[in-house]
Amino acid sequence: MPTNADVVIAAFDATTGRLALTYYNELLASDFLQRLYAWDASCCWINGGFGVQSPDLYWLATCAFGNYRESKWVVDDRILKQQMQRLVACRIDQAIFPVDIERLLVQRASNLQLLPQEERQRLLFITCAAVRKYHYDTTKEEYGMSLDKNNIDRSYLFGRLLAIAEAVERNTYEGKDKETREPNAIRLQTVFVQQPLHTWTVLEDRLIPYY
Repeated sequence: MPTNADVVIAAFDATTGRLALTYYNELLASDFLQRLYAWDASCCWINGGFGVQSPDLYWLATCAFGNYRESKWVVDDRILKQQMQRLVACRIDQAIFPVDIERLLVQRASNLQLLPQEERQRLLFITCAAVRKYHYDTTKEEYGMSLDKNNIDRSYLFGRLLAIAEAVERNTYEGKDKETREPNAIRLQTVFVQQPLHTWTVLEDRLIPYY
């Protein structure tokens, strides 16, 4: 595609007997490609064995506004359409990442015990990418994906402690791949987010046998 070509981006909402135009924009191909690249470079995180990726807009909206029921994510079609349109505008028009979506994802990721392991990994990947994107849009700060040993932020350090507590207990499990028992770190995660110092004393006592 020539970089000076015109690109038309349009979104339609099809209902019975009706087709509505919900989004329209015209850009030079060079601008269009640059905006796609800018989004993927700032809204991304390590996705397991797949490496660094940018999450699908569908999953950003679904994990924020849907519910996990009977082994699948369920989200109202009307809400999904609204939120997808907001995210398309963020990606194409370079609008700031919606703070409500970022906060909903963080809240969901603070209750991992409600999800099976595979969905936990999906949610954590999507949430980390969203948090990274939101902070980049609002402060131009780039969050690194590797361990930052120089970061002395209280929330960051408590997060490291929680990860260590989970690892300490999981490493004692036999047949780890088939183990379904939840470690104390996961069971106490929700209250740990709200009261980390108090909860850590409780968690530390429960970890004594595993040490």
